[in-house]
Amino acid sequence: MNKFAAILIDTVSIQEYIFSSNRLKENIGASYIIDNIYRDQMKRALENIYKNQSTDVCSWEEDPDNIQIITNELVNFEIGYIGGGNALILFKEFDKAKEFIKIFT
Repeated sequence: MNKFAAILIDTVSIQEYIFSSNRLKENIGASYIIDNIYRDQMKRALENIYKNQSTDVCSWEEDPDNIQIITNELVNFEIGYIGGGNALILFKEFDKAKEFIKIFT
């Protein structure tokens, strides 16, 4: 049986913040900031750890119910989910998960 480290990132109260204003411009801006954090900044942190591996943070959307890529011996991490102010990342190595937390935060 394989063991994996899972990191769940949660942007607390993001929906409350976004919907606290009825101004579309502010809502779109807040959504963009969160999306940027999970798409670009998370990708940069992963690229920093895995310099020689593809760091596609969007491929999970093609088949969101299928979290099995990480069982491939050539894959070191897998994005399980990104959305609603949350992100789930699976790592093969606990040390790499800790390194990700250090870099991402």
